[in-house]
Amino acid sequence: MTIQFRNGKIIVGNGEVIEKGVLVIEGSFIKFVGSSKKAPSSRKASVFDLSGKTILPGLIDTHVHLCLDGSPDPISSILKESIPQVTLKAAHHARMTLEAGITTIRDMGGKDYIDLALRDGIQSGLLIGPRMLCSGKLVCMTGGHGWPFGREANGVDDVRAAVREQLKAGVDFVKLMATGGVMTKGVEPGATQFTLEELMAGVEEARKAGKRIATHAQGTEGIKNSLQ
Repeated sequence: MTIQFRNGKIIVGNGEVIEKGVLVIEGSFIKFVGSSKKAPSSRKASVFDLSGKTILPGLIDTHVHLCLDGSPDPISSILKESIPQVTLKAAHHARMTLEAGITTIRDMGGKDYIDLALRDGIQSGLLIGPRMLCSGKLVCMTGGHGWPFGREANGVDDVRAAVREQLKAGVDFVKLMATGGVMTKGVEPGATQFTLEELMAGVEEARKAGKRIATHAQGTEGIKNSLQ
């Protein structure tokens, strides 16, 4: 099936803006973006007039948690709900995210690898949602920020083991918690949590597998203390 969007403003993404441009989609692929003068024939296409509207590339959100909701206390909510409930809500969040124009997301910590299942379901066409890069379980110290749904680890060797577990599960990157945060009860947001040695061990394990590390760091004091 071929679809043509005509007469709208098109923001290409490289700085170019096309006034009254044409966008042609065949199946799941964009086949043409340009001026109406160079556009292919629309005789066999479904045509939509976008006069007064704008088309732009899909947006990217690099920090989301599809398993969490927008309530004032999302961690308490996720602890009260069953795995099936959290999974259904996360799938709904994924679809809402795509419908809002965000086509790629980086999920920064889910519950029991629900994020990985969603990623794979979207890639297979089973579910509707954005392209996902997932970290699986965030890795934190015992009682640290995010511990209710993370993987607690203490000491260099345990951090290595925790990172290896995430790699084994099939994550796209690994998330370490360098400081406290505001959503975990009893945790000081700016306080240092993992030591520099623990962080370095986690980074080393991820790098050996060709993966990157993302780090939660609330404020600057915690970062400075970790590096001292």
